[in-house]
Amino acid sequence: MTRVLAAITLVAGFATVSAQNLTPGCQNALKNIAANQDAAACLTPAALVGIAATNSSTSLVGPIGNWLDSLCGVSPCSNSTLDFVVSTLTSGCSAELSLVGYTSDQQSNIEAVVRQYYPTVRKVVCLKDGNDNCITKTLKAVESVVGPLSIDNLAKIITGSSNLNSSAIPKEVYCSDCTKAQYNIINKEIPNAFDGSKSDITQQCGSSFVDGQDPSGITQSAVASPSKGNAAHMLSAFPDTSATYAFLAVAGLFAMAA
Repeated sequence: MTRVLAAITLVAGFATVSAQNLTPGCQNALKNIAANQDAAACLTPAALVGIAATNSSTSLVGPIGNWLDSLCGVSPCSNSTLDFVVSTLTSGCSAELSLVGYTSDQQSNIEAVVRQYYPTVRKVVCLKDGNDNCITKTLKAVESVVGPLSIDNLAKIITGSSNLNSSAIPKEVYCSDCTKAQYNIINKEIPNAFDGSKSDITQQCGSSFVDGQDPSGITQSAVASPSKGNAAHMLSAFPDTSATYAFLAVAGLFAMAA
């Protein structure tokens, strides 16, 4: 459940950024990324435009789900594209990236970190349970307990002013087939990821959760083969906001890979 709440908090931080003016250097950096056909195609930031029409009290789960469906439906970013995005962002958006914990002394490690974890993260966020994306399904289950995951509510979580108690969320939400499949992917591809928490996970979710068996009905929706997208064209239709959505997409990539 900690991982789910961390992801929710991250989205709230991005929503906060979308309401602020990006620095001129970051604006220029993101225009360069948005103009790069390969980066726009594999990160599909144009799919986040739904957030622009979402008021501060409305759930963000729908727009997030739309972006994930779009992201998973196109080819993954190549290493060269990831390197381009990382170098462009770290040089132009240091102030904005500090919101997700990055400092200038970490710059030399970022490319390696993103290259290493991006494929795993992509697999995790592209899992489906039937027709439902697993991330979206989990967030909807959380909403059924805590209410809409809106900008207002998520901002309260960030500032610590929320009365949200994670113990109020039933274990069925975070011990689901979706989260087990996500656990399996991470545990297989990043073997030491759960060294300090496996016993706690077992206690919360039971021994069958960590047995390594993939639950039935969970499928992978991430496209592996090359495909041609129209993300760059879609971005051009939103000249005033494209940089913000590009930042949301690439900052999401950074933070999920951390």
